[in-house]
Amino acid sequence: MKRLRTLLPFALLLVAAAVIVNLSVRRDERGDARAGNESAAIPVYVAEQATWVRYGPDGHPQLRAEAASINYYTDRAMQLDTVMLDRLGGDQGAWHLRAARGDVPAGSTRMRLSPEVAVTGTAKDALPVQIAASEVWVDWQQREISSVQPVTLTAPNRRLRADRWQTDFNASRSQLSGHVEVFYDAPSQP
Repeated sequence: MKRLRTLLPFALLLVAAAVIVNLSVRRDERGDARAGNESAAIPVYVAEQATWVRYGPDGHPQLRAEAASINYYTDRAMQLDTVMLDRLGGDQGAWHLRAARGDVPAGSTRMRLSPEVAVTGTAKDALPVQIAASEVWVDWQQREISSVQPVTLTAPNRRLRADRWQTDFNASRSQLSGHVEVFYDAPSQP
């Protein structure tokens, strides 16, 4: 059951792409005859302007994702272009991730967003927050977002830099680790 819930977003992605964007299947017959890695370079499915939504047990949307294009391969790997992920509402507010590219390794439940990933949102105390990283991993099974590359977090009067960053999907637990620098500019008192 847990594995089904893990793979459900990817399955929903394919179903939504078929319904929303009139999924086109491209297959190079010559590629079928090729052996080894050459045939892996040819996508089995290509979706354009795909949007998919993950719903919670209460029927409310929890996550919305969009991609300008998705290439899906026989080994279950995916390549996505112009990726946007939105965490919709909840106690921790809305969060938005944007990246030029997304990659899902073969058989994986994680998506790597790169390069120059931008995360914007609102912290629990309504403080606007921006996070910049060169690479971010979205782990559907662990329900976590993380980066093992340096990140910069900015908020009003604050800037933080860290070697690594990790948060859960709800943003109820965030952790900066490694070498962490905090710059705080206290607002002047009237």
